[in-house]
Amino acid sequence: MKSHVNLCKLATKTGGLAPLSPFDFIQDILYTIIMGLTYVNVTIANPNNLKRARKKRLLADSGALYSIVPKEVFKAIGVRPYGTETFTLADGSTIQREVGNAFLQIDGRQAPTPVIFGEKADGSLLGVIALESLGFSIDPRTGKLRPAPLFLM
Repeated sequence: MKSHVNLCKLATKTGGLAPLSPFDFIQDILYTIIMGLTYVNVTIANPNNLKRARKKRLLADSGALYSIVPKEVFKAIGVRPYGTETFTLADGSTIQREVGNAFLQIDGRQAPTPVIFGEKADGSLLGVIALESLGFSIDPRTGKLRPAPLFLM
């Protein structure tokens, strides 16, 4: 079964697992100030074995439904895709990506969430489904995550 969702394709410089250089750190701060981007340190774990985990810096994107993480991260922690979906990008084009489930943790909060297995040109994003599952929203004034109520509706 194929589904079509709106997906923002975004390339970020911090797509790898290496720590940021001082230059990249300063550049990210400037981007955040100028463009309002919010980066978050996330622990990504295998839902079947939470000890198999990696830390990754993701761009929190309130315009993206799904989280995108490089497939190499999922391979390293033993997360396998359960299928392939077709996604519609902001420009109307479509791409196919493998999808699966991962366990995410931010600031002591943790939750399982659907994820997209990103290719090399894809950015690393933390989408709204994960943000809401973890009980966070993005504060537009500060550009930081803030606790948000969980709604049962």
